[in-house]
Amino acid sequence: MDRPEKANVFMLFFLCYSSVLPIVLALALAPFGESFYISFVLLLGHVFIFGVPMILFCAFTRTRFGDIIPHEPLSIVNIILIFFITLFTMPLMSWVASLTSVFADNATGDAINEYMNRYPMAYMLVSVAVMPGVFEELAFRGFMMSGYKRCGIVKSIAFSALFFGIMHLDLYQLPYATAAGIIMGILVHYTNSIYASMFSHFLINGSQVVLGMMFADAETAAEEIAPMEQIQATSILLFLTLPVLIGLLFAFIKINSGKNIDYKYSLSPKHEFEADIVKNEKKDRILDFSFVMVFIFYVLYMQLSKIFELIS
Repeated sequence: MDRPEKANVFMLFFLCYSSVLPIVLALALAPFGESFYISFVLLLGHVFIFGVPMILFCAFTRTRFGDIIPHEPLSIVNIILIFFITLFTMPLMSWVASLTSVFADNATGDAINEYMNRYPMAYMLVSVAVMPGVFEELAFRGFMMSGYKRCGIVKSIAFSALFFGIMHLDLYQLPYATAAGIIMGILVHYTNSIYASMFSHFLINGSQVVLGMMFADAETAAEEIAPMEQIQATSILLFLTLPVLIGLLFAFIKINSGKNIDYKYSLSPKHEFEADIVKNEKKDRILDFSFVMVFIFYVLYMQLSKIFELIS
């Protein structure tokens, strides 16, 4: 995926596909009962939602996964830095989420909390942390980010992160997922490794599962705190942790700058291309029909969801 127009088409197809797939799965799995359907979607949903579109794209374009996904191994130093960067990214996400809670409900979080009471921790870690950490990162820090690199690294990180937020089809998750996507995009760019964002994604989701299951009562009490009180609490935490996050990111960028050749696609033996466009070459534009349709689709989907929620 070397062009932004391909990335836009992929995103539009993905949104249409992922919005219809749950209905298809519900009809196909109806004979097995609701419990089986929920268990199936939790454990294998990401394989069908993300894996199938990526496989279809590679099949139709005759592209190898390794030519799109950056996959350099991570050094021990980078693993340690990514761990602490992720740790100090969580207060930023909490702060953004507290702002969003003023005008949006955390319906997805409520559903996940309900599932935590029904399934063991190992099952929830696989379904909520491992599967999203692998498949969502392959799709957005792999496919999408690679497609936008011809537009410049800032745009590739920003727009792949924005579409990562849109992918959740949840107004509450959109802002904080986009913020997390920007951080994870930086990690991938400077390591040229999808494993960087996979590790970070797993830590974020995994910590929510572990803490949610260990301190369920405390989490329930926290949800009852008024939005303004949540904003005040998370603002104080952000004030204390944001300088550390900035310092860690600065150190991470300094350590990795110039050490890895950044290829357009990846470190594949047959496809070693420089990622940055030659200075005299005109950069590709992101804005096109598919790009606009992604946002129109998102707005329509959110409006229809509200209507169906009111009806039900």
